Amino acid sequence: MTKKKIEIGDIFEVPTAIGNAYIQYMAEVDQTTLIR
Repeated sequence: MTKKKIEIGDIFEVPTAIGNAYIQYMAEVDQTTLIR
């Protein structure tokens, strides 16, 4: 299986105890990943 590179703007679905949460990759600044 080939890994896809994560790009700015990508949205991920994360399962939680009360449903799904969605996060969006915003930027990388000084080795810190910013999401919203």
